[in-house]
Amino acid sequence: MLPNQFPGYEITSRSPSTPRCVPKTGLPDFGTLIIHYVPGKQCLELKSLKQYVNAYRNLGIFYENAIKSHLRDLARTCKPKSMVVRANSMSAAE
Repeated sequence: MLPNQFPGYEITSRSPSTPRCVPKTGLPDFGTLIIHYVPGKQCLELKSLKQYVNAYRNLGIFYENAIKSHLRDLARTCKPKSMVVRANSMSAAE
């Protein structure tokens, strides 16, 4: 976490090719994670965010559930004024 020294701006972070393991098939599922937020008193540090996202790599979770989990965890952590977490998923079969 970093203190927000410049209130009143928006941050967008993209994590390309974030792999996940599909629980039913065990196949990898790749996608781009997009986090857009207006920080409150704290900002997310990018290195910590990358480590957090990579922790889901071998978890065995559906992409839709991972996105909900990311939103919940990140909003609790930095308490933003607003936050949207989206993903563009591409399965290994495509």
